Formats: sequence, structure tokens, C-alpha cells
Amino acid sequence: MRRWTSKHCSEAGSPYLIAKSFLFLFFKNLAENRLLNSLRRKVSPQGLVVECSAVNQPNLSAKPTTVRRCLRKAETPGSIPGESIINFLLRSDIMKALFIGRFQPFHNGHLEAVRTMLKQCGHVIVLVGSSQFCYERENPFTVGERVEMISESLREAGLWDKCQVLSVPDIQNNALWVAHVNSVVPDYDVVYTNNSLTRRLFKEAGKRVESIPFHDRTNCDGTKIRKLMLTGSGWEKFVPKAAAAVIRQAKGPERMKEVGNGDKFGDDHEG
Repeated sequence: MRRWTSKHCSEAGSPYLIAKSFLFLFFKNLAENRLLNSLRRKVSPQGLVVECSAVNQPNLSAKPTTVRRCLRKAETPGSIPGESIINFLLRSDIMKALFIGRFQPFHNGHLEAVRTMLKQCGHVIVLVGSSQFCYERENPFTVGERVEMISESLREAGLWDKCQVLSVPDIQNNALWVAHVNSVVPDYDVVYTNNSLTRRLFKEAGKRVESIPFHDRTNCDGTKIRKLMLTGSGWEKFVPKAAAAVIRQAKGPERMKEVGNGDKFGDDHEG
């Protein structure tokens, strides 16, 4: 029987090198297949990568260096077969929208606004403003409750894989506000807002600004919904079911009755 020494192990064609090469290729392919399967689960039907699971970073804002750490190449539904995901994420035809609001609470009008934005953009960043305010007459819900309302509503509507929910506190300085927002959100191409001050600030900062089509403006209004919460009934039909569940869990109507005295609804409501 031939005895294998360290010299023989280094020779080409030796059983040692063959076994080593086989194991290397086996585990390399296994790791790559697991990564690609993970990525495919994070791809929307429209072919938009929504999350790079390897580093848990949002898709459309991920930097090339971040993406390279996640993967090399994969076939993305809706894109050119075999197209590099790095190039896919950087394609100029993928628009990223920014949607800012207090969402006190998140209602049907907000949800329809997101639907409208997704007809024009591939990704929507929903930014919860005034995040530090809560348990107040016009800001009854905490930032955590608002983020949960939005996230659950988007999941319920089948839009979660194309959206991202973040928050930002107010800084009470309009001149610096856009820079403050830009410091906490990924890159975006267009801002959707109907607020005249917000429009001016972003336009002066060189950003493209679009209006939001109103949906049932008479009823889908945060002020009216908070007023209905004070009476204790009728508010549920104007918010997504998932948001209503979060509001009930937080005892939103009871909270409104305690903090709503003196709100712009009038002084005829007792706490």
C-alpha cells in the first residue's frame, strides 16, 4: 500500500487535493444557493429588491459597497436575466418617493396616497414626523404606535415589500429642516406633500415635489377622526383595519377623551 506523505498531498491529482477541492466547491455552492434563495424571498412581484438580508439594509438606498457584501449576481424577476443586482438597484428608472406626515392616526387617505405613489415610483419611504410628540390633543399616539399602524396597514394591503417606515423628530427650525430630514432617510427622488411650507422648503433645497391626490377628504382627515374618537364611535371605518386594531390595543379613544379637552374640536367635550 502506498503511503501518502506531505509531499504527495501537494501533488496535482492526489486524493487529498481532490477531496479538498470537492469540499470547497460543495460548501461554496451551498452557501451561494442559500443566499440566493434568501434574496428571492425578498423580491417583490415587480422585481424590486426590498431588502438585502445578509446585512439587513433597505434595498433601494443600499450603497454599492453594501450590496457587494451581500451578493454578486442573481436573476431578478422583472429585470434582465442575470443582471447584476448592483446595477439593478442603481437603475435610473427606479424612483424613490418620500412621504412625510404626522399620521395621527394613519387613515385610509394615507393608504390610498401610498398606492398612488407606487404607481409612479418603485419604492416609498413613509416618514413619521413630529416623532417626539405624544399624549397631546393633536398628537395622541406615540411614534411606536404610529409606526406599527403604518407597518401593519401596509402589510395588510400587500404593499410592505415596496415601502419603508422611518421617523424623524421636529427641530423647530424651518431653515434646517430639510437637511435634518436628509440626515435620517435614504436617498429619494421626489417628495409627496400637500403642505405649502413643506413644498417650499424642499423646492428651495432642489428637490422635486408632487402633490398628493385627496381620497375622501371629507372623512379621511386626522382632525375629524380624532374628534370621532372623542365620541367613541364611527372612527374605525376611516382607518385601515390593521391600524384600527393598533388604536384599540392602545386604547386610543380613551386616551383622546383624557387629552382632548380644549382641542380645536371645541370645548363641548368633557374628558
